[in-house]
Amino acid sequence: MNRSNAEYTGFIRAKGAAKTALRGKTYLKNAALLTVAGFALRALGMVFRVFVAARLGPEGMGLYQLILSVYMVFVSLASAGINVASTRLGAQCLTRGRGMAPTLRSLAATAAVLGTAAMLAQLALADPLARFALHDSRAELGLCTLAPSLPFIAAAGALRGCFLARRRVEPNIIAQLVEQTVRMAVAALALVKLAHWGAAYACCAVLIGNTVSEAVSCGIMALFARQEPSFRPCADDPPRGYTSRELWEIVLPVTGSRLVASVLQAGESVLIPACLAAYLGTRAEAVAQYGSLKGMALPLIFFPFSVLAALSGLLMPEITRAHTARDTAALRRLVRLAMGLTGGFSLLVGAALVLFGKDAAILLYHDAQAGRYVQVLGFVAPFMYLESMVDAILKGMGEQLATFRYSVLDSILRIAGILWLMPQYGMPGFLAVMTASNLLTCGLNTGRMVRQLGGRKSELRGKLGIRNEKLEIGRRGDGKKINNK
Repeated sequence: MNRSNAEYTGFIRAKGAAKTALRGKTYLKNAALLTVAGFALRALGMVFRVFVAARLGPEGMGLYQLILSVYMVFVSLASAGINVASTRLGAQCLTRGRGMAPTLRSLAATAAVLGTAAMLAQLALADPLARFALHDSRAELGLCTLAPSLPFIAAAGALRGCFLARRRVEPNIIAQLVEQTVRMAVAALALVKLAHWGAAYACCAVLIGNTVSEAVSCGIMALFARQEPSFRPCADDPPRGYTSRELWEIVLPVTGSRLVASVLQAGESVLIPACLAAYLGTRAEAVAQYGSLKGMALPLIFFPFSVLAALSGLLMPEITRAHTARDTAALRRLVRLAMGLTGGFSLLVGAALVLFGKDAAILLYHDAQAGRYVQVLGFVAPFMYLESMVDAILKGMGEQLATFRYSVLDSILRIAGILWLMPQYGMPGFLAVMTASNLLTCGLNTGRMVRQLGGRKSELRGKLGIRNEKLEIGRRGDGKKINNK
């Protein structure tokens, strides 16, 4: 009997070790695929941005970035909460041993509702936003062009999160590669037809590519979902893989935080050209400088982050699994891995940007001003990368409210800094605001992460202490019984 129990225990342990090894291999394979694909996508995106910048010029890029800043408010409304919810609830559903089909259907329906509401809101508000917020009526056409993409973005985000929870990254990779190719092709063809009509139509040509490509990407994700065996309904599936409270506890704070952050960021984007115009005396030059920074310099700074973006995307469902299972050791191990890789890589990238960023920007954009911005912000790039990774870790641990508070505080301080410094110092004032902002958010998020990990360790120690105390009491009780006998 004892031998049978020992053999059975050995079999269970071997089976658990095999599963752990298989998960490790799957994780490494997915990380490798996403890293290669992410780098390819960023490379294609950089080529496309250079192509667009050459045809729009700094002022056209400024108008393009202003349109995108308002558009991101509605993207947040449509997809921010459902993206995070689909990854977390999908991973939670699998951890609890439930079928994925009900979860996928419910999340897709919620995404469709949110995306449609965001689209209608953007169409209705395009004219007043262009005239009174952006102070440029040319932006209305671009906002109307982008609005139909919002339902597709939301639905694709829900599908993408479920695939990530399932540890399948190939559908997302293929959809994004096709999406980027379609965006470039459609935008290039539209630019040939529309660019000579002025900056408004040139921006619209680029944005047509965005809308068409989002629709194509969503269609590809839906086709993959139909073919995924684990997404097919079964007779014993529950009506839904999660409760309404679990859904809205994720969607509402994440959507609220992203929405508030996007509104504040859009307000910041509107203020930058206005304050620069007060310093320079001309709005055209102010919009051109804004385009050099936001449309040229910052994309180049974040281009190397594609290497870490794959790790960030895969990290959230893994952290959610460890968090849901209260596996503190696995949670701490994942965080150490992510922070170690991010820290080392970001320091190398920051040094490269400081030394070679200016020459790279001049080579790509033929814009010395963008090169100076890249060189200055290279010192801050490591903190930008670390903050992005810590943000993903906190969301995997369910700390959406904390990141929301920090984001709102940061945006308010940035706007105050812009209003105070930029009319007096111009773009150097804004670079100082960006530096202080990234240091602040990196510190706040990292401190929160460290406190949460320390709290979980203390909680685990407390539970082990209580368990050991109960075992000791039990042993003492057994001893007394034996002595009495």
